[in-house]
Amino acid sequence: MQRGRGFMVRKRLLFWLLTIVFGFSCFSGCSFKPDPLSLDQISERADNDLEQMFADQEPVSGDVSLYEAMARAIKYNLDYRLQLMEKAMSGKVLNSNKFDLLPQVVAGAGYTNRDDYNGASSFALEGPTRGQESLVTSTSQEKEITTANITVMWNVLDFGIGYFRAKQNADNVMVSEEIRRKVIQNIIQDVRYAYWRAAGIEGLLEDIDSLMRQAQFALDQSRRSSGQNLEPRLETLTYQRELLNNIRILWGLAHVLVPAKTELATLMNLKPGTDFSVLLPDTETAEIPEFNASIDDLNKMALIYRPELREEDYKARISENEINKAYLSLFPILNFQFGYNTDSNSFLYKNDWYTFGAQASLDLINLASGSSRLDVARTRVELDELRRQALAIGVLAQVNISMQRFDLATEEYLITSQLEEVDSELSEQMATEKTAGRVSTLAMIQSKTEAMVSRVRRQIAYAELQNAAGMLYNTLGIDLLPDEVEAIDIDTLAGELEKSFVLWNNKVNANKPGGFPESNYSGL
Repeated sequence: MQRGRGFMVRKRLLFWLLTIVFGFSCFSGCSFKPDPLSLDQISERADNDLEQMFADQEPVSGDVSLYEAMARAIKYNLDYRLQLMEKAMSGKVLNSNKFDLLPQVVAGAGYTNRDDYNGASSFALEGPTRGQESLVTSTSQEKEITTANITVMWNVLDFGIGYFRAKQNADNVMVSEEIRRKVIQNIIQDVRYAYWRAAGIEGLLEDIDSLMRQAQFALDQSRRSSGQNLEPRLETLTYQRELLNNIRILWGLAHVLVPAKTELATLMNLKPGTDFSVLLPDTETAEIPEFNASIDDLNKMALIYRPELREEDYKARISENEINKAYLSLFPILNFQFGYNTDSNSFLYKNDWYTFGAQASLDLINLASGSSRLDVARTRVELDELRRQALAIGVLAQVNISMQRFDLATEEYLITSQLEEVDSELSEQMATEKTAGRVSTLAMIQSKTEAMVSRVRRQIAYAELQNAAGMLYNTLGIDLLPDEVEAIDIDTLAGELEKSFVLWNNKVNANKPGGFPESNYSGL
């Protein structure tokens, strides 16, 4: 009786203990409520972002050249760093998937301790002693037992599917690499355009400001003359209109170039407000980019190097492996296991033993739907093929359109340069005539204004020419980067970019390219 009463007491205590724990868990689960971020927390996050976004960057010293601007944009641009992180993530996923090909190895250990023996009795189910106790209460288990085991399990079907999944993840890593290539090419293109516009306006700002003061003086003087009726009213108004129109055109053209420096700073990930100057190339003697290769060679180059097409190549391999996975899913599931066990129970005949097992099973519903999955996988492969061909047609069109735009930009620049030379010479002649007293100050200033408009237009035309050349390079899928970027300083990276550009430019401009250069990216 005492023993039974003690059991009931322990049972009641256990019941109340479980009730309290359950009630506390329910109360805790229902006590959560929305917790908005405080202004201090948001402000701290903003400060951390400002510090981290521009941390660990080499400071700007001296004038920034084109290739230094490209190097800074590639090394510090947040879009590029994001693509690096996504590629690293794909690589880590691939490394983790390698373990899926290994058998499962499960190790276990246990310890049990009872306050009394695990005893039992029995009664007969048949015979003359049916219903009577057949054995006295006995046990075959110690109060304290320690167990341990290790089991190796291998699923043949999971291994096969895991193998093809690992190949798909390896191709996904290469897809990330192609996306990174495209981001880099776009960054280089944006830097090229912003740099040449910034360089164009930086060399003209002082001259434009000086000319604006002279033009304002000329306007004021013309208005005074008009008020005193020193010149015919119609002639005065016509002069003022032409001068104001040239000033308006000049400022309108300047506004196209002025934001370029801010755009360039953003691409280089410079902290807002950072003062820097761009290296001013001599556009008077600047070389005009050339593309002497035939359009067929350029088309072939684009079909080989464009990252979008390579991305589709890897996606096609992923789809092909999806067919292999669909085939494997039709096979029976085979499981093998092998294990070692140990038990400290002294009543056992053997305290250490090995186990081996095998099992085969077949999902009949999965087998019935297998043909549908195969059809879907095959259709996806055909869809990938058509999508890549459609993309290739678009790439060829882009090459031809980019070449036409480059030719038009070249003609525009040549005409604008000739016009600038004529207006510049006219301005010099006007200045000479003014010195000789044969023309008025107003006429000389108007000539200077027209010459300045031509200079600004020439700078814009050259920037557009460089942009058209960059777009053509981008259309061809040209890589300028070395294998490693993170460990290279800015000056070294800028030098590597320049050498790589010279190499590619020589290939593009060869009359008969002797094959195409290997990509700068390892593994491509």
